Amino acid sequence: MIAQSGVQIRDRSEEAVSCVRDNGFCPGWIADHWQDYLDPLWRHVQLTLTPVACGFVIAFALALLAHRRRGLGPPLLLVTSVLYTVPAFAFIGVLLVPLGFGFVTALIPLTAYTLAILFRNILAGLENADADVRDAARGMGLTDRQLL
Repeated sequence: MIAQSGVQIRDRSEEAVSCVRDNGFCPGWIADHWQDYLDPLWRHVQLTLTPVACGFVIAFALALLAHRRRGLGPPLLLVTSVLYTVPAFAFIGVLLVPLGFGFVTALIPLTAYTLAILFRNILAGLENADADVRDAARGMGLTDRQLL
């Protein structure tokens, strides 16, 4: 507390200390510093959406390739599954030397982690399309691209 001319004014730092001591949640501090969260929030959104989008494009291409050439399915599934099991620290550690510390260094492992899940599910969707529906679509004159 700071006393000025008989009026007591609470010091913000004293309020923060008591707030943390009491329950650990300080709405006043959050209200004063909400701008500090915008840059980390934007970086988090980037590191969430970009790997999923990149992983979807890669997994979709690999699944189409595996669907057209049946022998490629198991080896590609093995490769994507092995990439999924590599620990994040090891993956990033290997990439630090050639790429340095940055967005791409985090993007590559995160994209690799999405491949196993997306590849497996896209391939399952392509293989489990009902044969009668495909036949009816071909009978209606749909091209391969339209059928996809």
